[in-house]
Amino acid sequence: MSQALVITVGAERFGLPVERVGAVFRVEGMTRVPLTAPDFAGLHNLRGKTVAVVHLARRFDAAAPPPGRRPMAVTIEAASDSYAIIVDDVGDVIDLSAGQRIETPSHADARRAAMTAAVYRLGAEALAILDVERLFDPAPEAA
Repeated sequence: MSQALVITVGAERFGLPVERVGAVFRVEGMTRVPLTAPDFAGLHNLRGKTVAVVHLARRFDAAAPPPGRRPMAVTIEAASDSYAIIVDDVGDVIDLSAGQRIETPSHADARRAAMTAAVYRLGAEALAILDVERLFDPAPEAA
């Protein structure tokens, strides 16, 4: 049995492995960094630690609108660094069983599928659990 924190990005729900999630907070201020990718929102000081802030909607789609004022973010511990991802909403922590796991649908967007660790069926919904390491690859490739 594993657990995931459910987040919402646009109209879609995703899961994050709960053991990799840190704080949930509102971004009060960010330092913009020139010459970065459109999904890189900036740097934020969170309790004395500098974290790179990634706009998850733009990570999935570069044409996504920029985040609003004081966006919600979730810190993620990747192997290489600490990040914060901007999300639209944070839901509950849910339990996931091996029996709920399904194959990634063959018609899934290749770029998103590359950032997915697993897919679970939750009633009529399929929930993609994001792969924290691949999510922060510098340039995920579109297939």
